[in-house]
Amino acid sequence: MSSGLYYEASYSSLCKHGETICGDRVEIVKASGSIMAVLSDGLGSGIKANVLSTLTTRIATYMLKEGSGIEDVVDTIGRTLPICQVRGVAYSTFSIVRLSEGGVGNIVEYDTPDIFLYREGTVTKISTKKRKVAEKEVLEGSFEVKDGDHLFMVSDGVIHAGLGDVLNLGWQWENVAEYIRKTVPKARGDSAQLSKWLTGVCDQFYGGKPGDDTTVVCIAARQPRMTSVAIGPPSRKELDAELVRKFMARPGRKIICGGTTGNLFARELGAEMEIDLGTGGDGIPPMAKMKGVDMVTEGIITLTSALDKLGAVDAGEMTKAGMTGRDAASLLAKALLDADRLDFFVGRAKNVAHTDAASLVDYRFKSQAVDAVIRMMRALGKDVSVTYY
Repeated sequence: MSSGLYYEASYSSLCKHGETICGDRVEIVKASGSIMAVLSDGLGSGIKANVLSTLTTRIATYMLKEGSGIEDVVDTIGRTLPICQVRGVAYSTFSIVRLSEGGVGNIVEYDTPDIFLYREGTVTKISTKKRKVAEKEVLEGSFEVKDGDHLFMVSDGVIHAGLGDVLNLGWQWENVAEYIRKTVPKARGDSAQLSKWLTGVCDQFYGGKPGDDTTVVCIAARQPRMTSVAIGPPSRKELDAELVRKFMARPGRKIICGGTTGNLFARELGAEMEIDLGTGGDGIPPMAKMKGVDMVTEGIITLTSALDKLGAVDAGEMTKAGMTGRDAASLLAKALLDADRLDFFVGRAKNVAHTDAASLVDYRFKSQAVDAVIRMMRALGKDVSVTYY
């Protein structure tokens, strides 16, 4: 039975000062309403540590996906990791979080800081039991996932931040927990922002020169943010009413892209469109307001500009929080990023407003832009459905 919860996960890492590659590794796998996250900290730092942690996370995620038990996973990791010629051991710590579609959470910790559970304004440790697995002592625990829960997996670099310098004993677990308690409400469930904030504080404690690889994984459990997007009128006029009816019946936010599409909805709904001049600028046409709809934008120009901004986010050159523009393209891109589940209603009629062969905007270009936006949203981890009319 589904809990109806949506799991959003993000992570942020700092390399040890002087290294160009992080010795921590994170693997996040989402499938059918569930999520699995594995964080591993390889012995040492740099490339050698990265090899150890990468092998650990990939072995764990692959085997657990295939239904293997934790005993087999730990045993395989121990037999697979290359022996360090200096220390004479094969070693990589790890923590695993699995949250099911039914709202059941399971964790496994091996020599890592305890996982933080934020729930209703408090931060606690998840109750665990010790178990010896393949000659290693692991901690295992299970719990019921609730709406609003946030889980934080961290590597040693977090609780060692500032050790012997700014903080004599480092940023201890209890102090990190207090920071999380105060910070989660400010982020409004944005797991990417939370993970970056935590590593940012660690970087400050390290004086900008991290003494260890430092990683934070944040998983937020909440009701899904649903958004429907209508782009273009249907290929046949008799489908207009059906498109509007099904679109308006969808839960969540509603966005209309394209002036022709906006006029179609205004006609079918008996509503008026009012231009919002404050949302224009930088060559982007302003948005319009319509009762019952959250956002009405111009079509191809706004869509193409929004796609550029989404590409910058995908490339790590921009964050959702850093998207502060008030133009229609920025607002559209941010609205798409805010959504967890997106339903696209794509009309296949050629736009009568652009029949001039000299126009820069044609049907093929619009179709390519729409397809590119859909691909981008899937690449960004969104649940996407597309209905063509």
